[in-house]
Amino acid sequence: MTGRTVARRDEVSGPHRTCVACRRVRPQSELIRLTRAPAGTLETDPGRRRPGRGAYLCPREACLDESLRRARFTQAFRAPTTATPDVIERVRRWLDTESRRSTIRSMTAEGRG
Repeated sequence: MTGRTVARRDEVSGPHRTCVACRRVRPQSELIRLTRAPAGTLETDPGRRRPGRGAYLCPREACLDESLRRARFTQAFRAPTTATPDVIERVRRWLDTESRRSTIRSMTAEGRG
């Protein structure tokens, strides 16, 4: 063998990104993308279409809190970045929505839904 890892079939294909808070690598589709506006404010990018560097966050409240507490977005964008209360609220709503979706998916998979 040449030392290359072989992808398993059960892994999700496509690009993977790292959460700025917990540093877990996940499929890009499972993370929320955030960008930095020219004014230095944090912006959500649900369509993943905004130009420039993006920072990714797990769908967990703890990751949002950790990233804000430790100024991880400033590190990720390599520039001062301000998270406005409006953006934080949008991310929290997204996290709440994702949490409900995963609960429904797990209940359906267990045959309860």
